[in-house]
Amino acid sequence: MMRLYNSEAIFVAYSYNINTRTTTGIIVRTDEAETMAIKDSILYYKELAGQKLLLRAIITEIGLKANREHLLDVKQDVMDIEHSTGQHTWGNYIARDEKPKADAELSRMVHGLRIQIALINRMVEVGLIWVELLLESLTQDKEKSTGKKQMLEWIQNLKIQIKMTQLDVEMVAKRAENQVGAVRNVHHFWPLFSTSESLSKVA
Repeated sequence: MMRLYNSEAIFVAYSYNINTRTTTGIIVRTDEAETMAIKDSILYYKELAGQKLLLRAIITEIGLKANREHLLDVKQDVMDIEHSTGQHTWGNYIARDEKPKADAELSRMVHGLRIQIALINRMVEVGLIWVELLLESLTQDKEKSTGKKQMLEWIQNLKIQIKMTQLDVEMVAKRAENQVGAVRNVHHFWPLFSTSESLSKVA
């Protein structure tokens, strides 16, 4: 069972007919955009249609893309918080929301980001497990078929992308953790941001 990130869709099962070289998969609770993404990927990789691991690889790639897009949003949120606490080094950076934020609001934002980063990290790790299983299945498969080499190169490239994404997640996570301490002390930089609540209650 495989879950598409930030979605109700679940890839439940698939079967491969060795005689007809066709794959049948069951994916439930997909929305229109997810269905189109899967169809577009199948058409894009139509030359690999006879490969029994094609559908699993497509779902893994779609999941990775969704996680990378979510990570970009989270990174932008971290940059906004860094901008609010004064802990950034980008002179030309313009925050999406220039309004001053109270320390309670910043604390809530940064703790929420920590949860999102943890979820992204988990989903990326699941993707890596799937890719390693795919590579293992391909290397153990003695069947010689057209497109197997291309399939192997594609999945190896997916593994590299996942490893690079893991590095990005780790860096964003460290920046978010740094902001936990920065938010606790934000009132030392901008008294305007202080609230009547003690920092011990909101940080």
